Amino acid sequence: MRLAIDIRTLFTHKARGLGSALMLTLEGLHRDGNDNEYILLVDIFNYSNSASDLVENYFPSFRDVLADPRFTLKMVPEYSHIFGSYEQTWEQVRLRRSFPLQGNILFYGYNFLTPTLADIHSVVHAPDVFVKTLPDQHSLEQKRILKWGEICMREAGLVTTLSESSKRDIVAYYGIPAEKVEVVYPPVNQLFGKVSDPIIEDTRRKLGLPKRFLLSVGVIEPRKNMLNAVRALKIYNSQSENELSLVVVGEVARVNGKLYTEVTDEIIRLGLRNNVMILGFVDNNQLKILYNMAEALVFPSFYEGFGLPPLEAMLCGAPVIVSDVSSMPEIVDDAGEYMDPHDPQSIASAIGRVIDDNERRERLVERGFAVTKRFTMEKRTERLLSVLGSHYSSIFPD
Repeated sequence: MRLAIDIRTLFTHKARGLGSALMLTLEGLHRDGNDNEYILLVDIFNYSNSASDLVENYFPSFRDVLADPRFTLKMVPEYSHIFGSYEQTWEQVRLRRSFPLQGNILFYGYNFLTPTLADIHSVVHAPDVFVKTLPDQHSLEQKRILKWGEICMREAGLVTTLSESSKRDIVAYYGIPAEKVEVVYPPVNQLFGKVSDPIIEDTRRKLGLPKRFLLSVGVIEPRKNMLNAVRALKIYNSQSENELSLVVVGEVARVNGKLYTEVTDEIIRLGLRNNVMILGFVDNNQLKILYNMAEALVFPSFYEGFGLPPLEAMLCGAPVIVSDVSSMPEIVDDAGEYMDPHDPQSIASAIGRVIDDNERRERLVERGFAVTKRFTMEKRTERLLSVLGSHYSSIFPD
């Protein structure tokens, strides 16, 4: 099988969810002993500005992938704003002009978009549809790009997505036939796991972390619902003798061109400046330590196509408190304490059930280790190659 993969997401998202999932996908293909050919496509602008940073600070294993003779890196000229959008111009003009995808090559568009203005066999990866479920949290530009993504899904021969929940949404919101959508679960990074007490205490001292804290991981944007997490912390602390802090890992997003400041404003309004610490971005090695230190992970998202942080926390022995919506029940199964993300009191009550009940907490941790076994790199690679290979054979029977 000859597969051309759009890897721009590595450069634009880096260690955020989609970037991490794509890197783990490439690692899995690299480790698998297949005889496929992989052509990795990226634009010159992203590569020339970010390649060294990507390898040194985010994905050192990318160097191993590029050293594999089965993988060829193909740089496509940067764009001009013919369509008024970088993504559309690159996909529809630059890519097909500089790298004709004729012959027995299958194009895998990893983040919604594929070339539609040419006779190209393609598969679209659509991780989620929260532009439809939470439309007020997207700019007009984002909505326009994802509208083009809808066209790409209709034109593609196959759509892959991250969960059965996302598949149902794709079918319901876009009218894509269910038989055209295949679920391929992403893997959880096996780098995550237990660490020693001296490492924990050294990190606590260096970062000035509180003794007991809840952890939240994700970009600080409306969808991740940090507002209600902060409100829940206030409620819990007012009702319990066990005062907790909240440590947030994630960068502050821009919403409609402006920094999203509502969370920090709410922290000040509730008088929680001494109880909430926002660390910004941390690498996976440091994140692993934070998971080990945390009393629990609080993951109150309004919508997730998949959601890796709960699985990462489980590998580190942290109990998880998660929303009861979208893909969370499917992924977390019986290894999570569920809450209504729209209700701060529900979140606070779930925190109490985990923090104040050691037996319940230990049971969640034990189940967490079992659940993560469903999401290994080997299982992801096997499933992805099966789905793409079957589609490839149907297009190129010889």
